[in-house]
Amino acid sequence: MWTAPEVTLPVAVMPLAVCPHRASVS
Repeated sequence: MWTAPEVTLPVAVMPLAVCPHRASVS
């Protein structure tokens, strides 16, 4: 897997931004 910060950060933040969004829709 990639270990570059510029790649790891967005990948780690994506689920965080999707979780609340899905909870809001539900």
